[in-house]
Amino acid sequence: MHIELKHLQLIYNIDQLGNLSKCADAMHITQPAASHLLKSLETQLGSNVYHRINKKMVLTKAGIILLSAAKEILPKMDNYKSLLSNEINGNKGSIRIATQCNTSYTWLPEVLGSFQHQYPGIEVEIKVGATSNPTKYLEEGKIDLAIMIDPIKENQFKQHKLFQDEVVLIVSKSHPLSSKKIINAEDFSEINYIMYDEKFENNSIAAKVMIPNEVRPKKVTRLQLTEAILEMVRAGMGAASISNWLLRSYANKNDLVAIKITPKGIYRNWAMLSLKDKNVDYLNEFVKHFQSNVFV
Repeated sequence: MHIELKHLQLIYNIDQLGNLSKCADAMHITQPAASHLLKSLETQLGSNVYHRINKKMVLTKAGIILLSAAKEILPKMDNYKSLLSNEINGNKGSIRIATQCNTSYTWLPEVLGSFQHQYPGIEVEIKVGATSNPTKYLEEGKIDLAIMIDPIKENQFKQHKLFQDEVVLIVSKSHPLSSKKIINAEDFSEINYIMYDEKFENNSIAAKVMIPNEVRPKKVTRLQLTEAILEMVRAGMGAASISNWLLRSYANKNDLVAIKITPKGIYRNWAMLSLKDKNVDYLNEFVKHFQSNVFV
């Protein structure tokens, strides 16, 4: 039995893209060539890799094993290719990153710019498509680093601490809550809570304050842009939670009131995640540079 990397790449791409035609495009080969590659693999195995059901390709038990092998082996091969490239070419390479929170773009470009000035041979690429689930992309080897908030410790990831920030509630000066020094969970039940366009459960204040206390806002308004959220709050149309450092970065804040959430305050821990088995020199340098240059 002779299984090659291109066989694993084929299985992986079919799983990710859904059909043989898109897989062929991703591998820069023709569809007949992709079909021939699949047939040669099945000949080597003496078994089908897919069932053809209603024009869909459904993995057989042998195919499931091959897909598992592809997900484990291909990212490691990419890692070794990076190591070899770094060894042969010196400080040349590429870093693919993603951030869980769009507010990161307030400070992220400055840090990336200073790194690229110091390491001009390292190309840094932001994978915007990974924003919704960075850990999945990291685990699959599609990105090298993920910037996360309060990440759960998982065995396959290494966590590099960045900073901690406090989240406050902002309201207009005319809002009924504007005179309060501290906001508690029950206060949220009477407000229009303005938040980013995400699941309620994924919002940090919902997860840390409201849900544990079985409180839901009177109304929830979801918006995509920080500027839009701030304007809604300024107009007295609701309240929003925002990090202190992000609030400081916006001008004309005199008409907003920032209130502490719970007596102890609500804090978030930011970290950068990488795969434990990926140890590339310039990635390590990038993490160190990040930790030294992020000031919020």
